[in-house]
Amino acid sequence: WKYINQDMVEEVIDNYFAAGMPLETMYLDIPYMKSYKDFSVDTKAFGLAKRLHDANQKLVVILDAAISADDVNDDVYQKGSTELDIFIKSSMYKSKTYNNNIISKVWPDKAVFIDWFNPKSLDFWTYDLVDYDGIWIDMNEPTTFGHGEIKPDDAEPVTPTLAKKRLMSDDGETVDWYYEFKDQSVGSTFTLPFIPGYVQSDDGKPGPYNGNFDYMTLSLNSTIPSLGETSYNVHSLYGLMMAKRTFEHVTKMEAKRPDERPYILTRSTFASSGRYASHWLGDNWRKWEYMRYSIAGVMMMNIFGIPLAGADICGFIGDTNPELCARWHHVGAYYPFSRNHNNWGQVA
Repeated sequence: WKYINQDMVEEVIDNYFAAGMPLETMYLDIPYMKSYKDFSVDTKAFGLAKRLHDANQKLVVILDAAISADDVNDDVYQKGSTELDIFIKSSMYKSKTYNNNIISKVWPDKAVFIDWFNPKSLDFWTYDLVDYDGIWIDMNEPTTFGHGEIKPDDAEPVTPTLAKKRLMSDDGETVDWYYEFKDQSVGSTFTLPFIPGYVQSDDGKPGPYNGNFDYMTLSLNSTIPSLGETSYNVHSLYGLMMAKRTFEHVTKMEAKRPDERPYILTRSTFASSGRYASHWLGDNWRKWEYMRYSIAGVMMMNIFGIPLAGADICGFIGDTNPELCARWHHVGAYYPFSRNHNNWGQVA
């Protein structure tokens, strides 16, 4: 990722042509957006769909699960929050500013998440700003850059009070604190019969989880309004439902182009995801063992009913080297989904 403008993308396309290498599809990651906001396009930087289509090539663009909440007056936010009221709600705070939506932090900074179980979410998923051939959906576990949620400035706590409890390591030392709802009818991810135990990282410091299921995701006691359920009960279905709604939208759009088939690539999957989307194995390391892992990963996805699967060829995280990358292209040629995808600022 990190093609920051159209010139950079066109240079890649030209280099493929000059080297005599086939290029079927270009994938655009979040820099094509304005400030990493879904349903926005930096038109000054990107407008290459016509060039690709003229060469019989395809364009796939990314959409993240998070919707920007930095500006509550933004048209996209207002449509989801006020007109349709389809965002996941907080069980911790009441906020008039954010319509009680749970607020977290992702690429566009403050962000909200769609309740994909609500049929009205399909009415929201209808912005077609780029002449794309496929949609790549990401961060849909859902993933955040924080733990749980952000407290809005005008937040009022819900009625139940919170009790502070200690989490102990095996040697009896306090390693972390967490909160527990006294009113169990509200629900809490910290009062489950199975709480992740103390984990020590390789550097000897406390590990990231230590009893917190909210690590880098939404509070699992947040509310899915259309179901009346907590996120805890349907967390694993989130990516599946996003893929389903995206498939429904793309299918409707493809009716205008009867010779085209819907194409969706997703990171988060669950049983039956293969009906709606293909899958890549997520951010991997540029190491020999990760090339080996990818073979088993692709085969497992086929067993799970997702035949169109693959890994980031050459790896995503860390610097690669010519021999590893060449060998990985040999392996990747046999992936059902074959794509070279690398991290920004590293040797690819």
